[in-house]
Amino acid sequence: YGFTLDDQLGEFILSHTCITMPDTKNIISFNEANWDMWDEPMQKVHNGWRTGTGKLGERYTSRYVGSMVADVHRTLLYGGVFGYPADTKNVNGKLRLLYEAAPMSFLIEQAGGLSTTGRERVM
Repeated sequence: YGFTLDDQLGEFILSHTCITMPDTKNIISFNEANWDMWDEPMQKVHNGWRTGTGKLGERYTSRYVGSMVADVHRTLLYGGVFGYPADTKNVNGKLRLLYEAAPMSFLIEQAGGLSTTGRERVM
């Protein structure tokens, strides 16, 4: 379920009865400022999405708010890929399992999406 604040009523109202990941997937949400610190396989996949030269041959547009909750919310509603890959500064990644990765992964998977570390499922 999804609820939205109605300013007129001052209450949250039910706005989405069943949130499911849509089939469309042409939005990527990554902090591209860290691109040069990612490993080569991650750079290659990301470039494939941006240029349309990846496995699906589809070009993805980039949208990054910088707030994981906002970026994951958009991904839930419109589809796509949210990522925060490891880099040379954070070799094990930056997201904490307990209160960042696990809760968002739970929501994504409940909506029919997939959440991985790049090697295995988060959940």
